[in-house]
Amino acid sequence: MNIFKKPDSENNIFKNEEAFYPDYLPDEILHREREINEIVFAVKSLEEQRKQPSIMLYGPPGTGKTCTARYVVKEFSEYSNCAQLVYINCWQNDTRYAIICKIAQAMDALVPSTGVSIEDMLQRTKQAAEETKKVLLVVLDEVDVLQKKGEDAVLYDLLRMNEIYGIGIGIILITNTVQFVEELDKRIKSSLAQGAIEFEQYGPQEIRDIIKERAKLGLFAGTYNEDIIGACAGFAAKKGGDARIAIALLWMAAKEAEKANRTAIGFEDVEKAKEKIGMTLAETKKEDRIGEGERKLLEIIEKWGTDGKETDGISSGELYTESGMNDRTARKYLSRLEELGFIESEEKALKNGRTRVFRIKKV
Repeated sequence: MNIFKKPDSENNIFKNEEAFYPDYLPDEILHREREINEIVFAVKSLEEQRKQPSIMLYGPPGTGKTCTARYVVKEFSEYSNCAQLVYINCWQNDTRYAIICKIAQAMDALVPSTGVSIEDMLQRTKQAAEETKKVLLVVLDEVDVLQKKGEDAVLYDLLRMNEIYGIGIGIILITNTVQFVEELDKRIKSSLAQGAIEFEQYGPQEIRDIIKERAKLGLFAGTYNEDIIGACAGFAAKKGGDARIAIALLWMAAKEAEKANRTAIGFEDVEKAKEKIGMTLAETKKEDRIGEGERKLLEIIEKWGTDGKETDGISSGELYTESGMNDRTARKYLSRLEELGFIESEEKALKNGRTRVFRIKKV
């Protein structure tokens, strides 16, 4: 028998393995009804020819931002043909040129991937929009990548497309942190509408519901039970409420069971999958989850303990002064750094009041 051929007697675990893939889009999005309704309200204005929407979806990783956005965009494309939909992952298209090119190509504007100026691509996009009588609906996922690479000027291009080129455009930005907007150029910030939709972490029961639904879609009945679902959901809840971790854990556990030629997923399979996911998570740098403002404060706090100053921490007042940030912005960044475990703080008494002192968190 060929080594790649399975014995006829072998039982399958997977009914549809694609249900566990990162880009899989289910027919129903659980526990995101409020967020869906807010996006729908904004996007529907494209068809009604009101002011084009510019909205931002933000929240921790694994809270359904991308999945929800893709779901609403898909539903809108089935409901109306007034818009040309363009989904762009900014990790894969991380320059102003690449993004404008992607949009032009989506509008069937005749542009090569190189050798054409941005101005020329925008003019060709305008011509294509006039011919098709369509507006654009652009989704920029992981948009904070552009900011880190100094390419966020493209947002100004997009937000001013209607005003300068007469191209109707709606924009959905997806980011892990609301601080992204605060670090933008003032011209971009002023053009960006006040539509920010927060995606909060999933609770344990919500994760359980999500993974149970994926199990129904992807696994044969009898290959898993409620205890296996609970173990995967509990692990993800402890890792910050990231639904993607729960889905990946169940998928990897199913692969372990399949590899061992078992007919159902056991706890030993879940434990093996946990070890593999744990190693993956450990390799992910927390620094990749913070922006320039947070990094600037972190560097000041680190320096404070190594340049001859008192090592019990830097006070909030000294920190605000040295960073040049306003109090409100600095407090948000510090809260994020503390939440991620980079720093710790405590309140201390002064002669004329109290202050908060920050230091690098000891591991």
